[in-house]
Amino acid sequence: ETKHSIQVSLRGRQAWFSRRPVYAIALAALLALCLGSVLFPARAVPEITNLGPTTNQAGRRRYLTRACVHFSRELVLDDGFSRMTKAELHGALQWHLTELRRSNAAVRQGNMLGVTIGADWRNERHNAIMYDAGCPWREEAASADCKLDAIP
Repeated sequence: ETKHSIQVSLRGRQAWFSRRPVYAIALAALLALCLGSVLFPARAVPEITNLGPTTNQAGRRRYLTRACVHFSRELVLDDGFSRMTKAELHGALQWHLTELRRSNAAVRQGNMLGVTIGADWRNERHNAIMYDAGCPWREEAASADCKLDAIP
């Protein structure tokens, strides 16, 4: 009788998160998530699996663009900042330009460098900005004048 009353008293003072039904619900939710991840794999959704390589190539384009600017600067100024000869600079610039073209083609058209679906095939907004006439990124998209006002 004393043992039973102690157990009832302890059960009454027990926190909600340490009770058996809470663990049962959490275990059921975990099992449902595991089954869902097996039944609905990420590779069945091309946009999700394509996200990593596309982001990688976008970052690579940024690096390659900066490298091309650096090597062009070195060729023009010829101040020895990079400690490379003109032939080495020319070779490095050509290689980086080729890689930049490949990376750009991968992001835009896909089917290379790990990118399966390019932006030309999956993003209508991208196509409007890149290929439509006028200025589709502005409210008055039909206007043919795309010049920006600038102070000289």
